[in-house]
Amino acid sequence: MQWLESRPSLSFLAVALLVIGSPSASAQWVRDGATICAATNMQWGPKSVSDGSGGAIVVWPDMRSGGVSDVFVQRVNAHGVVLWTVDGVALCNSVGASEEPAIVADGSGGATIAWQDQRNGLDYDIYAQGVTSSGSLKWNTEVAVCTALGDQQYPCLTADSTGSVIIAWQDDRSNNWNIYAQKVSALGANMWAANGAVVCNSTGDQTLPDMTSDGANGAIIAWEDQRGLTYDIYAQHVSAAGTMSWTANGRAVCSSTGNEYFPVVATDGASGAIVGWADTRSGWDIRAQRVSGFGMMIWTAGGVAVCTAAGTQDMPQIVADGAGGAILTWWDQRSDSGNVYAQKLDSLGVIQWTVDGAAICTKPGQQAEAVLTGDGTGGAILAWSDYRSGANPDIYGQRISSPGFVQWTVDGVPLVTDPQGQWSPSIAPGAPNIGLVPWCDWRNVADCDIYAQRAADPFPGNGYCFGDPMSGTPCPCNNDNDGTVPGSGCANGVFTSGAQLTGSGEARLTNDTLVLAATSMEPNNFGLYFQADNNLWPGVPWGDGLRCCGGNLKRLQVQKANHRGDSATTLVISIKAGNVFPGDTKYYQCWYRNPLNSPCGFDFNTTNGYEVTWLP
Repeated sequence: MQWLESRPSLSFLAVALLVIGSPSASAQWVRDGATICAATNMQWGPKSVSDGSGGAIVVWPDMRSGGVSDVFVQRVNAHGVVLWTVDGVALCNSVGASEEPAIVADGSGGATIAWQDQRNGLDYDIYAQGVTSSGSLKWNTEVAVCTALGDQQYPCLTADSTGSVIIAWQDDRSNNWNIYAQKVSALGANMWAANGAVVCNSTGDQTLPDMTSDGANGAIIAWEDQRGLTYDIYAQHVSAAGTMSWTANGRAVCSSTGNEYFPVVATDGASGAIVGWADTRSGWDIRAQRVSGFGMMIWTAGGVAVCTAAGTQDMPQIVADGAGGAILTWWDQRSDSGNVYAQKLDSLGVIQWTVDGAAICTKPGQQAEAVLTGDGTGGAILAWSDYRSGANPDIYGQRISSPGFVQWTVDGVPLVTDPQGQWSPSIAPGAPNIGLVPWCDWRNVADCDIYAQRAADPFPGNGYCFGDPMSGTPCPCNNDNDGTVPGSGCANGVFTSGAQLTGSGEARLTNDTLVLAATSMEPNNFGLYFQADNNLWPGVPWGDGLRCCGGNLKRLQVQKANHRGDSATTLVISIKAGNVFPGDTKYYQCWYRNPLNSPCGFDFNTTNGYEVTWLP
């Protein structure tokens, strides 16, 4: 390429250079997680949803004010950077305890949260508040969703297409637990009957509601129901106007012998729902049923047997698979004190994976509190508390593909292993094949804080030598990047965030699928990917950027960036480079043209460096 001849030659990099320091870990998500909240006193029980941009919004109960809990919320972007007030935005800090928050995304980068609230000093009511994409509260005051006599507890909610939300909860205003629901508009007004519409007020107790949208601004709600001698699973459809569409007090999803507990609900994408539960008709098993939008049971009467293995199976979780079916996970004692299994059902209720479930983690020591989200390709990403290392659990994760094969290390990859212990993970979908996992973390010993980590297909290497003030060497003309995309090179004439080099695939000599990808370079211009033997961390000024590697330079591929400034390699890197052996650590970088508004006037810049150790 002639344009390279007009720039300083890369050949001088072949000279053996002194290695300064060692590469730092990737700054996108630090080891053992990004800090979401480390305020004084206890924070626990985080819940999370996607922010629609690859990040997540996390909500939790918070004791920072002293005697009672409040509710705080924080947004973290796809790179692990918190975007709102340090330690979170206060949704509610009234007198009395505020607990058990539930959250739903609003489709505009914000969320709506409902919680149980004891500000009246006597019993729990239900309140709600919204937060915008910038972290501002949507409404001047929290919405009193229900302040009836008695306790109202354990809210769940779903959003509709108008910006409103439907909230359901268990309610003992009549001296036994019933199910009520309310719609709150985008402006923060209650839209149905004062203190909620009756979903079910049958005899006995109705508890633990869960729900999903019907796709028409209404919802399908399921719950545990003790109107008979045992607990069963019932469900009801509530329309957009707040009327109950099915039989009064709900349709029986399962009323088999024994008890049915802990219903979980996912949309079927066709105005109906898929309901899973723990079932004791012949031991502790997991079953599921699909309910149409008209209240008809579509699958086998009494539910499809998801898992009937020996031992106890309990605490199911569910996510829609995007094709009319669902994936469930559960706590499983068939061979240990507790492991994690999962199963996929198609839209007809046919089991898709191994009978009685695919093993997600069967490591000795208990695994518990499993949660999951869809991976965007028909599979799921899971996270759980894991006691394989002793009494203080860690958080592990795993991805299972649509055909039912685990994609990461057998028994999961560690998301955090700080020795003080981590509990109560939640999970939200990020980009395809990525989950964002917050948890309660005891690393400061005195109390629990909230941390989060990215659960994704493992990177084949680590970034280093970043163009930011914290990395050591200043960029050549004070053109440090702005920090919005951690782990990037120096700012260029188009992107103040700098260009970033990452890797994907596998750096394995017998199956080399390594792809290097550079983003945020000058659009529609050329870049050169190259390999070297030596790491020059923290970098040597070079043009508008930093030279991060040198020694035995291997020119890999010239690629033209697209209109967004992105490009990627398309060759087999180990073959092109040659003389790469098992255990070798190589260093990579992308040099690119930047004549448009060149910050330092050199008309070229560089990405960060990227370190890869090759496997056999």
